[in-house]
Amino acid sequence: MVEVGSVAIKIAGRDAGQLCVVVDLLDSVFVLVDGLTRKRKCNIKHLEFLDKKVKIKKNSSHEDVVKSLKDLGFEILEVKKGKKKEHKGKPKRLRKSNKQKEPSVANSNKKVANKR
Repeated sequence: MVEVGSVAIKIAGRDAGQLCVVVDLLDSVFVLVDGLTRKRKCNIKHLEFLDKKVKIKKNSSHEDVVKSLKDLGFEILEVKKGKKKEHKGKPKRLRKSNKQKEPSVANSNKKVANKR
């Protein structure tokens, strides 16, 4: 049976393969999950539950969930907020010389004779 604090791995969707914790029970089919995934509503059929549980309150914050997963022994990589990556931009293409061939006047004035 699913309870608040149950640890699971998502098996479907954009966050498939990511570790999550049940934060709230919405109804008999859907739960609210958070953890290494985005905090969102998820179908129970899209979760594979592990035998582990964490002690969290209903509707806990993301920081509390991540901290409880660390205490349980899971390795979690953190993304530091506030630092932006340097954007060097795309390299400019080498342009060919600006001299374009002008159409010759002599060739454009020629008339093509129809042969019968």
